Amino acid sequence: MTVEDSGDPMTDKQAGVGAPVAVLHAAVAPDARIDEQDVLVEVKTVSESLRRLGYEPVALATTLDLEATAQALRDLRPSLVVNLVESIGGRDRLQSLAPLLLEAMQLPYTGCGSIAAVQTGSKLAAKRLMRRAGIPTPPWAELAGRAASRDVAVLSGPLRYPALLKSAWDHASFGLEEVYASAAELEEALRRRRRRDAGTELPPVEELFAETYVEGREFNLSLLEGEGGKDGVEVLPAAEMRFVDYPEGKPRIVGYAAKWEAGSFEFTHTLRCFDFDGEDESLVAHLAELARRCWGLFELSGYARVDFRVDSGGGAWVLEVNTNPCLSPDAGLAAAAERGGLSYDALVGRLVRAALERAGCRGNGTLRPGVQKPRSASPAHSASPPRQVSEGTPAVRVRMREEVIPEDVEAVWSITASSGFFSDAEIQLAAELVQERLERGESSGYHFLFAEPVRGARRMLGYSCYGPIPCTGGSYDLYWIAVDAEGRGRGLGTELLRHSEERILRLGGRRIYVETSSRSQYEPTRGFYAGRGYRVETVLADFYAPGDGKVIFVKELR
Repeated sequence: MTVEDSGDPMTDKQAGVGAPVAVLHAAVAPDARIDEQDVLVEVKTVSESLRRLGYEPVALATTLDLEATAQALRDLRPSLVVNLVESIGGRDRLQSLAPLLLEAMQLPYTGCGSIAAVQTGSKLAAKRLMRRAGIPTPPWAELAGRAASRDVAVLSGPLRYPALLKSAWDHASFGLEEVYASAAELEEALRRRRRRDAGTELPPVEELFAETYVEGREFNLSLLEGEGGKDGVEVLPAAEMRFVDYPEGKPRIVGYAAKWEAGSFEFTHTLRCFDFDGEDESLVAHLAELARRCWGLFELSGYARVDFRVDSGGGAWVLEVNTNPCLSPDAGLAAAAERGGLSYDALVGRLVRAALERAGCRGNGTLRPGVQKPRSASPAHSASPPRQVSEGTPAVRVRMREEVIPEDVEAVWSITASSGFFSDAEIQLAAELVQERLERGESSGYHFLFAEPVRGARRMLGYSCYGPIPCTGGSYDLYWIAVDAEGRGRGLGTELLRHSEERILRLGGRRIYVETSSRSQYEPTRGFYAGRGYRVETVLADFYAPGDGKVIFVKELR
């Protein structure tokens, strides 16, 4: 893997040298509800985390003017989009417009795709799919025919009582507070809702459905696109929402007040708990298996959350499947991740890494036969988008060392792991290449260059790995260049590149090869190489995907 003059570690699908990360969210009105304003907390917290990971986030608000959003993205040329859009124009049902736009623009983005967003965004569509797939979900009833034009909305379906009225599209438990014991109570509630529709923010009757209320316990399981997890997904520790000291007759539901109205009884008496006794082990395992089935059924990616009710007989029912759940630090996903041993920064790093890996791999050359090539990339594909820096001597004075010592194995492991981006397999492979060089010497085909501070204790600030391309006479590839946090943004990556070229020349190398994408968003990448003496040798059309070719750069060494 290689980097440009920021020295940041690189990965597969980042867009360009110096390219920022767009943090896309819905525009929030000053008088917006509490749940709508919470996205601003997400934007702030995620952006701070991205900065700590070495990225340069830029927040972008989107509205129903999608062309304006598209133009803003074209102007920004982001390497990645962190998609925090939960609604557009105040309508949750338009959430899927964001991934649809990003897919049309061929921009890598975090979270679930447009199809998953549509299928889960419509709670009725999701319930129909789960029913057909044999995943238990509470019975429900929908508005029948042209009921929206009548005084009383007529519901049809295998509904059992007591029942809830729920919005078919809105999230955040908006409007969810009451339980109705009979059809008569439910119809009266619909009449009341019809009469006050014009003067309330509550979802209109046309967008409601009724769902059987499952008396019992409530759980939620957060899911992450897996790094070695079963079926490509990792299930984080299960959380139970416990209703503490609720009076008799008060519905035990996680309604709007319990989520958003600080100081309310519901807010202070609905508690998240991760501790279970041995009797719950089989139940939690069953919930995890159902969550995995939902992940596969809806073709989820990135991250998601599945909400459950468990009845008095131990039967589990899936209430909803939530794509891209809230990333606020006090929300369920972050809490489950922390319980599972992932810090907030590690969680954000996982989401970024999953997005870029889904977008596709961009390789830099070929490892010797018999060794699996790492997921590698050109300078444009930075896991930590580079800062703008001046050319010349880096701010950190370094010396370059070619000798490989045993301590380098752990040092390389630490540098690649510190980015929070590379997978465990990639980190292990980077360290294994050092170990192979120690064991086999030059016959391994791998050469290393280590940057250390001129003064002070020996400590690796960055390194490069390069080697001859098998069956060629003097052609070399760069496999890795990575720089730790102190060296990033100070030109150390460029210094490593320059010194690597000098070493390759001394070894008899005549050419260095690098490859990247032909897509328009990679124009800065191609400019980076062109500005450092690399020229386009060839373009392999549709190599990565239709319309996404491989551009192979070469530099002649003098």
